[in-house]
Amino acid sequence: MKIGIVTQPLYNNYGGLLQNYALQQILKRLGHEPKTIDFVVRISFMRYLLSTCKQLLISVLKCRRPQIRPYVAIPTFRNPIMTDFVNNHIDTTRIVHSYTKEIINEEHFDAIITGSDQVWRPIYNRYIEDMYLKFVPDSIKKIAYAASFGVDTWEYNSRQTRRCAKCANQLDAVSVRESTGVTICKDYLGVDATCVLDPTILAGVDAYKTLLKEKKGPDYLFAYILDITPEKQAYVESMAKSKGLKLIIRGADKNATLSVEDWLSMIANSSMVVTDSFHGTVFSILFHREFYSIVNVARGGTRFASLLCPLGLEHRMGDVSQLQSLETSPIDWKRVDYILDKQRQDSMNFLTSALKK
Repeated sequence: MKIGIVTQPLYNNYGGLLQNYALQQILKRLGHEPKTIDFVVRISFMRYLLSTCKQLLISVLKCRRPQIRPYVAIPTFRNPIMTDFVNNHIDTTRIVHSYTKEIINEEHFDAIITGSDQVWRPIYNRYIEDMYLKFVPDSIKKIAYAASFGVDTWEYNSRQTRRCAKCANQLDAVSVRESTGVTICKDYLGVDATCVLDPTILAGVDAYKTLLKEKKGPDYLFAYILDITPEKQAYVESMAKSKGLKLIIRGADKNATLSVEDWLSMIANSSMVVTDSFHGTVFSILFHREFYSIVNVARGGTRFASLLCPLGLEHRMGDVSQLQSLETSPIDWKRVDYILDKQRQDSMNFLTSALKK
């Protein structure tokens, strides 16, 4: 089948790009032809003006102080550091600025999959209903694979709840990435969901071997920190010193300085990883690196627990003060891999079954 993928825009998020890469690799192994719909946000000044007027009117009617955001023209190009990876490793459609039936007809898609990477978190998706495949006609198979809310609370307003519940009930198969998402789907969307693995884990470590570079230089601690603070800085410096390791700190988003391949290699070749990133944690596990995860509540804390608790690795996560007081034993990677293999089997069964329906 020709399968379209709907996910977060392919900008400068290492985990976001790699989960999309991984899902494509999985679908290709199953004999399908996947393409990611290359959505790039573009907000015109006119749309901004209409939205601002609407907010002002609502504020006046409800006697509230208006909260007006300044107009920012979102660029229609991705981070150059990530461009080569997208061009070389991810099959995409032409760039679109809105999700419509036109791109489905143009690519002759037989199915559309939405997922993963917090696609169902409204603060990260301006047009949240598109993440529930509102634009996809009923004649096309519609699947949610490992769709993530990122948190264990309901963040939708009443309008979003009503419209997204309608869209969710029109999906042919629904799966979520976090165990808490199963309850959320039942309570707020009125659908039954299955908990499955993030595509990066489902693909397995072999999917990334061709991307890795050889290690150079001394042993090091790789600190991949999305939201650096003085407290986190002090913690990783102290940890590196106590282990006798060189410290390498890197971030992402606008601070990204590594290619996707370099980022993966930094984790795979490290002696230890400290990260506040979900996918930083995922790849530490896949590459059997000693790691500590600083739970990033603002970006979605429940993701860490849903990943680590079933593996018996919950003692590897917490805030900085909790991590500083931890006394950890070596990770039993044989046990971890055994659990992951079982989870992979269940997740693959869901995906193959959903595609056959």
